[in-house]
Amino acid sequence: MRYLSLIMAIIMGAACPSEALAGYAKVFQSGAWEGTAYYHDGTGTVALCAVSTDYKNGFRLSIVLQAGGGWSLLFVRPEGFSNAPIQYSLYAGGKLIHSGQETPESGGQLLRIDIPFSKETLDSLQRGTELRVSSAYGDTAFSLKGSADAIAGLRRCVTRQALNAFGPAREKDQSRVGDRSEAAKDESASPRIVTREQLIPYAKEILQNAGLADYRFLPQDADEKGSGVLTWQFEDGSYGSLAAVEKAGSLDIDRFIGDITAADTTSCKGEFANGKAAPRYVNGVEIRKVFASCNAGSRSFYAEYALVRMPNGFLVKLTSAKSGSSTMFGRENQGLQSAPDRVSRTEESTFALFANR
Repeated sequence: MRYLSLIMAIIMGAACPSEALAGYAKVFQSGAWEGTAYYHDGTGTVALCAVSTDYKNGFRLSIVLQAGGGWSLLFVRPEGFSNAPIQYSLYAGGKLIHSGQETPESGGQLLRIDIPFSKETLDSLQRGTELRVSSAYGDTAFSLKGSADAIAGLRRCVTRQALNAFGPAREKDQSRVGDRSEAAKDESASPRIVTREQLIPYAKEILQNAGLADYRFLPQDADEKGSGVLTWQFEDGSYGSLAAVEKAGSLDIDRFIGDITAADTTSCKGEFANGKAAPRYVNGVEIRKVFASCNAGSRSFYAEYALVRMPNGFLVKLTSAKSGSSTMFGRENQGLQSAPDRVSRTEESTFALFANR
């Protein structure tokens, strides 16, 4: 437990860990390696996944993959390290994979080494038989037995947990879909979330083709890193958001719809209504539409969700939402499009763009 609290304290680089990470849960076991997912506070989205194992020399080693793609090695030593910077070299499979200098953290008990990602480095960690750390403390060797399966599980953990971008989406698109999908036998065929940065050019084209210019992209909060959701706000205060997953042909859209409905029902503190349209199929494209309405005074909201799966398995979720109203958006000031027309235009532009992707 002490080791887990150390990770909670430093992995996100936060001064107060309880504000950065809400908790953790064991998600798989691969031989001697234990896989754990760590979650953001507030959103419940995954921050990182780690595989850890103990060694007879008293060290505990973790390989960490953050939701944003960063890789790290974490070493805990019972008697601690000095607080002085440590010069080190890492060898896996007999090859030098990284060298540098790091300062122990958390009172000198934990050493974190961030590893620049490369295919060669990852192959060495997965296929090598031994990880050797050379430093002023001498040479310390760690067995990499079972690391190939452990790292594959680590990558699935982040990918599958990151699919919570397809939960409810109002304002900041916070959600908790959780680990619903079965792990693909071939990891290269596993679903992969499209990052927020990759979504920006798509969203710009969608909104431009829809004839919309009265919007601004909202900045991403620190605890939303890796969530894979792009959110924007219109001048009238309503919101839109876009999320996408590649290779999503095996995902069950009905489960996503169920999670959206359940979360909206829970968050509504007044009268709630929801519904969904019958599935539509156009030239191999599957289109699902859902709405949610909450009448709760100042905490009312109305949201429409469109989930679209292309023949190539590319899955898109488009959200339109407004706080303070439980009915379909009314007519805006003269000179602005009505929100229903804006929603329709945005959906049509989205379908047209991704149908040709």
